[in-house]
Amino acid sequence: MRLNRLRLQHFRGVADREVLFPDAGVVVLQGANEVGKTSMVEALDLLLTEKDSSTKAQVRSVKPVGADAGSEVQVELTTGPYRITYRKRWHVRPRTELTVHSPVRAQLSGVPAHERVRAILDETVDDGLWKALRLLQGAPLVQGALTGSTALQAALDAAAGGAGGGDAGAAGAGDVVGGETAVTGADVDGPGAQGSLVQAVEEQYSRYFTPTGRLTSAYAHAVRQLTQESQAAVDAGAALQEVTTDVDRHADLATRLVGLEEQRGTARADLAAVEVRWARAELLEAELRRRRTEAGAARNAHAAAAATLRRRRDAEADVRRRSAAVEQLTESLADGHVEVRDHAGSVAAAEGQVASVRGLVARLRTDVDQSRERAEHLQDLADLTRLDAQIDRADAALGELERSRRRLADVPVTGDHVRAIERRTTSFESACARQSAVAPVVLLEALGHVELDVGGERVPLDEGDRHERTVTGSLAVSLPGALIVTVRPGSDAEGLAVAVATARKELQHALARAGVPDLAEARTRYHEHRDAERDLVTAERALSGALGAGSATSLRRRRDEVALRCRRLPADRSDAPDSPDGQAAWRGAEADLDRAVAAARATAEAARARLDDAVRTLDAVVVGCEEGRRRLSARTVELAAVEATLNAARAELAGEAAKLADTRECDPDDELIAAAAATREAADVAAEAEAAAWSALDAADRPALEALLRAARAAADHLCAEWDDCRLALAQVSGRLENAGAQGRQDRYDEAMTRLETAQRHHTSVERRARAANHLRTVLLRHRDAARRRYVAPFAEQVTALGRVVFGPSFAIEVDDDLRIASRTLEGTTVGWELLSTGAMEQLAIITRLACAGLVDETDGVPVILDDALGYSDPDRLTRVADVVALAGRRSQVIVLTCTPDRYRSISDATVVQLRA
Repeated sequence: MRLNRLRLQHFRGVADREVLFPDAGVVVLQGANEVGKTSMVEALDLLLTEKDSSTKAQVRSVKPVGADAGSEVQVELTTGPYRITYRKRWHVRPRTELTVHSPVRAQLSGVPAHERVRAILDETVDDGLWKALRLLQGAPLVQGALTGSTALQAALDAAAGGAGGGDAGAAGAGDVVGGETAVTGADVDGPGAQGSLVQAVEEQYSRYFTPTGRLTSAYAHAVRQLTQESQAAVDAGAALQEVTTDVDRHADLATRLVGLEEQRGTARADLAAVEVRWARAELLEAELRRRRTEAGAARNAHAAAAATLRRRRDAEADVRRRSAAVEQLTESLADGHVEVRDHAGSVAAAEGQVASVRGLVARLRTDVDQSRERAEHLQDLADLTRLDAQIDRADAALGELERSRRRLADVPVTGDHVRAIERRTTSFESACARQSAVAPVVLLEALGHVELDVGGERVPLDEGDRHERTVTGSLAVSLPGALIVTVRPGSDAEGLAVAVATARKELQHALARAGVPDLAEARTRYHEHRDAERDLVTAERALSGALGAGSATSLRRRRDEVALRCRRLPADRSDAPDSPDGQAAWRGAEADLDRAVAAARATAEAARARLDDAVRTLDAVVVGCEEGRRRLSARTVELAAVEATLNAARAELAGEAAKLADTRECDPDDELIAAAAATREAADVAAEAEAAAWSALDAADRPALEALLRAARAAADHLCAEWDDCRLALAQVSGRLENAGAQGRQDRYDEAMTRLETAQRHHTSVERRARAANHLRTVLLRHRDAARRRYVAPFAEQVTALGRVVFGPSFAIEVDDDLRIASRTLEGTTVGWELLSTGAMEQLAIITRLACAGLVDETDGVPVILDDALGYSDPDRLTRVADVVALAGRRSQVIVLTCTPDRYRSISDATVVQLRA
């Protein structure tokens, strides 16, 4: 298909536009943003696909805003043997018109015209190729599968050497077992693999399997029926087997019930004997509890008597211990009084030493204050000198900064102004050059003396004189009283004249904004502006260095503070170097001031060192004095505590001695000793009786007897429960046998087996046909995939040949079975498609489409449409891709839509169409 002419009327923002296309070559449609470039592609799609009565959203969206007019699109195209003119209007008075110019002329309108165009396109245009050879603005850079294009497959098949090859068994793989379908001998390679054979096999396959491989309803029904009948046969067999099992179980249960009856009687007799032995053991345990109670009472009586005797012995020992403690405390109190007198003398001597050292510290502190005051005053004088010099430097830098700012304000031309003027000058010169190349030229040559009127201008000519004039608009040349010749340029020349006027106006506006007459003056003023900017930066740096981290105000405020401190001198120091009389001599002598400051600080440091030594001595003496006072106070407190403890001990000793005498009068020591001996003898007798009871109970072995009793009871209970279960199970089996006799389970089992055999035969037949269809489809698809792989080679060669023009001789690609680029190799480095940069993806997308256009036969080809592509390419790649586009344009029709003409300026022999709003 080739576009010959396309016209849009009232289509979105396009009022009326008509574009003529050559049969081959590159057509570049240039225009600013929103001028309606992409709308031309959309208009062509709507014309070829949507009826004039359509109310779809994409049709409603093209209606012009603010105009009661219908959107209209007209195209003249050549496709196959047909050359047609097709026109359609939507929204207002819809209409459809078709004129077939060849091979047989015809005119149609309305729905028949729409259907006729669709039939022509279905017959002659590969829709997959038509959509694949586009690179539209805003569309993601993804690769589409090109294997759906029959025209491309035919071209690749021809380039690969035609169909054929494959496995020897592929020719007869179409036989379908079962007699329903038999398609054999067809060619399954090449583009014809999607013809009648594959379609017939797919139809046969779809009888048994869904596109996802699951079973269809007929095949699944056969499988379910076989499963159901198999389960029914199993259930009937299990029901029949239950009767035989119940007969055998009834005999076993009857025999077992008799045996359990005998075992239950024996277990009851054994349980009675063990219960008698357990009653005797319980009597022995009661006797042991009584003996244990009597022995415990005897032991408690002996423990009480022994405790009373032990308390008497403890009281006697406590009285003796208290007497010894009172004697020891009396001796300690006497020694403490002597030690307190000694500590009091030491504290008095330390207090006298502290008073002496404190006087020395006060004198040294006065010396330190005087030395520090002199050093600080000398430092203020030095700071005042430095601040005066810094303020002078800052004032000079500030003056230079103000002068630089005034120079910069006097020269307002910036780089943006110069670049804008350069762009407008280039545009103006380009417009003038295009106008000179396209606009007609009138050449007037006089054969004798004449006076002509050329465009209202009087032009006298003598014999042999020549006058030349470029015609940019309507030009009238008159010979007064004899002849008037009017020359009118074509529409292109008028458009170029408008472009020249527009460019001139934009240039004048840019010069007016900069305030300069021409580009040379703008550049000169810009250089002066840059020099002023550099001087301003230098002045700012000088001011910053002079001010440091502060400001001029803070610097002056600090100088005033230092000067005020310098004027505050004692009246008795007017002869000192830092007095008001001596400041003039010191001012400016910065080195002398620094030495004087250093000497004063050294004197102050020496005085501070002497003061620190005296303070440390005072601290040590004070610490010693305080330590003596603390020891004296502590020892005095200790003596008071010892005296209080002695008095308390004496009182407690008297009380305990009196208490011991009272208890002896009530209970003499001899009576307590006799009571303890008698209770011990009674406790020994009771313990012997308790031991005898323990021996009798151990002989009865009560734990083993208890375990034997539990085992006998459990055995008896288990046998009773087992006998009950056996009797119940026997009754249930008897009931099932009675019911089974009337159910006819054998007849039902025979019927289930007959249905199972029928279902198996049906399932085997269906499964055999399904497996055959699946096998045939697998073989055909394998050969079709092999044929697709053979197509990859010529496609990859075409893409590689074009790609080396852009990327260089080391360029190579890997193409998958769907004709998508899997990876790119450059300079020995291989990178996957998804890891390429956006610019490389865009360049490869254009090369792939141009390669497809170059492979397809010219009669089957469609236009390649590139909508504002190459936005991510550098200038070098841009030029190379333009060369590839020009190369493809020799054989194919390539339509480029762009708002940036410089991208495609290097395309040789391109037809450039300027689009305007």
